[in-house]
Amino acid sequence: METISVYSIDELSNEAKARAHSDFMGGGFEYFWLDEGIESIKAFCEQFGCKVTDYTIGTCGHSYIKTNADNSTFRGIGAKFKLAEYPTGYCIDEDLRITYLAEFERTHSAKLAFNAAIDAALKAIISDMEYQETMEYFLEHAEANEYKFLGNGRMI
Repeated sequence: METISVYSIDELSNEAKARAHSDFMGGGFEYFWLDEGIESIKAFCEQFGCKVTDYTIGTCGHSYIKTNADNSTFRGIGAKFKLAEYPTGYCIDEDLRITYLAEFERTHSAKLAFNAAIDAALKAIISDMEYQETMEYFLEHAEANEYKFLGNGRMI
């Protein structure tokens, strides 16, 4: 009978943690909140009567969000236009809303404010993606989810 020692992330050596992190990132890692971020952006667009038509978001390469908004989308939108506070309940709702309102106040242009809000949401998603790729995040995630490892950092 063979005995196998099992460790939590905080019991591993730095070298074993590095291997565990590398395995985690290389094992089909997916950003956990992409769907929620996209749903927030879609809900924001719907308030203007437009839709997200295409997007690519990642930490490597060119990221973008395209909508079918054009100049006519923003005709007649003034300072009294009301944005929903939290249409999806996800944090990106707030990035979109705050950026739109601040940019509209600064430029008095709904189109410029809309585009700035979409850009802010994209940057927030990418920033969160980058954080989820860090060792710091992995250590917190592994501890919170009580992942178990062999002494060499291989997750079991």
